[in-house]
Amino acid sequence: WIGGKTNNTEVGDIELRVVIRNPGNADGWNGNYNSDAENNTITLYSGLVSDANTVGASTHFRGRFIPFTHTVTDVSMLSIYQRPVGTITATRYYRYIYKWITK
Repeated sequence: WIGGKTNNTEVGDIELRVVIRNPGNADGWNGNYNSDAENNTITLYSGLVSDANTVGASTHFRGRFIPFTHTVTDVSMLSIYQRPVGTITATRYYRYIYKWITK
């Protein structure tokens, strides 16, 4: 689950990409890791935080549940990329949290 809110309504939404990265070489993240080609990525989510059921401005707290069944290990890395959507005239901030939910 990931969610958050912005500090200004100029941000209409947040474009979100959530990726699990695993090292592609035998010694994990140590050693000669110097390019994206040397890791395996699984895209968990790529889209907007909001959906058709979202109401209110981006300054209201919004969240998205991102289910996955992929195996992670002690060397797996979660990467979260965010980009504001809107006509932005100044620096705007997005405060977010994420929470692992296990079943």
